[in-house]
Amino acid sequence: MNHEEQAEALALTKDLLDDIELDRTTLDKQILKASRLARMLNDEQVMDWLRRERNGYYTGDDKTNAYFQRTGRHGADANSNIFDGVLVLQQYMRTHELQLEQLKVPNVSGDYALLSVGKVTDIITNVGRIMQRYSRILSKVSGLLHTFVTTSYLSLRFSTKQDTMFEKAKAEIDAELLRLDETTLRKLDAAYSNLQVGDEESISAAMNSVRRLIVSFADLVFPATEETRPNPGGGNPIKLGSEQWLNRIKAFIDDNAGSSKRQTRLKQAISGISERVSSGVHTDVTKTEAEYLFLSAYILLGEMLNMKKCAQETAVTVTV
Repeated sequence: MNHEEQAEALALTKDLLDDIELDRTTLDKQILKASRLARMLNDEQVMDWLRRERNGYYTGDDKTNAYFQRTGRHGADANSNIFDGVLVLQQYMRTHELQLEQLKVPNVSGDYALLSVGKVTDIITNVGRIMQRYSRILSKVSGLLHTFVTTSYLSLRFSTKQDTMFEKAKAEIDAELLRLDETTLRKLDAAYSNLQVGDEESISAAMNSVRRLIVSFADLVFPATEETRPNPGGGNPIKLGSEQWLNRIKAFIDDNAGSSKRQTRLKQAISGISERVSSGVHTDVTKTEAEYLFLSAYILLGEMLNMKKCAQETAVTVTV
């Protein structure tokens, strides 16, 4: 679903929620509008259910029993099950309402008074019982419809906000990656192109491209040097030569990340990705994992490039 379709579906859910919660339209009209929403969301299960509510139910179908239970259509026996859809039930309700309006307990006396009054009272009672059953079914259908529309609304709202957040992040990352040289960007494009092919050789080539991208990133942000850094564990000094590209990235993180916890997170992340893409050149990696490794590297390199620009941001205390 593209952005325009997503926005249209979200507007439809808002409108439909108002229809239901404010009782602006009848249930059959809400069913029609919800059918359009289900079609836009490609929700086959809901489309099937709403089709039955529009056209009626039929026997000999495995799904009928489940829908009957959810909407309370089962009767005392098979002959008293209600197969009619919402529109027909609403028409029945209107007919019975008119019938009740016309029924009056006769004001008679004499030998037949008790019999006449009893007959009319029985009719009123039976009609009321039927209407009560129809009303329960319509209420259950309305409740299920409201649940579907509410869930769809919340899902679309989250998806819209998520897309906005990801678009903003992508724009920022792309802007940072454009600072790299043309060769580095070609490695990024090569990895993406290989992932689209998806065969074993292409996946291996993609992981190799991601690894070379990370190495090139290290060369650009922290060129090789003969200098060393103290080892926090007390062992040999940490070398920062041409072959120690991961050490150089970690040194770059130490110099720019600000908080120690962010340093730890970024160093753990780049170590994990580097280890996996390095082994991925030689061993099996699924297409799905390769895609996530590519995306993780893309986001991580963008964040690290952005560290200097965000150095003046105020850190906040977060309690969870």
